[in-house]
Amino acid sequence: MRTIVWNCRSLGRPLTIHTLKGICKSHSPEIVFISETKNQSRQVEAKLRVCDYENWHIVNPAGVAGGLVLGWKDSINIQIINSGEFFVAAEIKEVGSSEVWVFIGIHLSCSEQIRSLQFEELTTMSQHLEEKVVIAGDFNAITSQAKKEGGGQKSATTIATFTNFIDSNKLVDIGMVERPFMWTN
Repeated sequence: MRTIVWNCRSLGRPLTIHTLKGICKSHSPEIVFISETKNQSRQVEAKLRVCDYENWHIVNPAGVAGGLVLGWKDSINIQIINSGEFFVAAEIKEVGSSEVWVFIGIHLSCSEQIRSLQFEELTTMSQHLEEKVVIAGDFNAITSQAKKEGGGQKSATTIATFTNFIDSNKLVDIGMVERPFMWTN
């Protein structure tokens, strides 16, 4: 099952829409999770229709910040389990398959204190799930200084908090495609 996870930093820009259409045309993802849409639901719905997504769950931004959308094709059965300002959790089943798994799309805070609380909430949520769980999105965190370029150094505590979250939830970092760094700026 092809899934695209993208922090687009505003779904309203023409170049972003052009890029999304290109990704959808070349990769044909059945599921797309987009964070930082920065648009209200009716604008996001219009963009999803252009990319041939028939179903979606939208979390509107708070003012001009944030916003999440999980979109999917009819070949996938999705039931939204829960959603909030920084996540969308969905139970996923391909049509014709008996396998069920959970996708949690996230966009975590840049604030270390808020992000720590978000890690706790995600851990609590994932520990109550019996299915396989995929957590994907923008963690706004890194596992080592070597994963970023530019900006100030991240504290050892910040890195350790993220590493502990990964370990305690038995997550595996699958890396990124076509980008050498998780963080540039």
